[in-house]
Amino acid sequence: MTQTAFDRFWELIFGAIALNPQAFEAIQIFPQGFRVALYTTLSAGFSQAFGQGIVLFVNRVKPIRFLLSLAIASVLFVFSVLFWGLSTWFVSWL
Repeated sequence: MTQTAFDRFWELIFGAIALNPQAFEAIQIFPQGFRVALYTTLSAGFSQAFGQGIVLFVNRVKPIRFLLSLAIASVLFVFSVLFWGLSTWFVSWL
């Protein structure tokens, strides 16, 4: 049976937090490694949006709008990370 990145999810996450180079290599090698990286970035974006969304909660925004703003902010965070990564790669390639 082939081991996927989801099988070693927490090991890879804690390795990435510790800036362990083997964790980054494993994410690239294992099947579904890109999905794990994408879900991790999405959860980081959700965490950041939730922290900033407290202002919306204090201002008594409707619950559906609160959840919608959390989802949109999470997706925008993923796109911003992808943009920064791709633009950095492109500039270094030039």
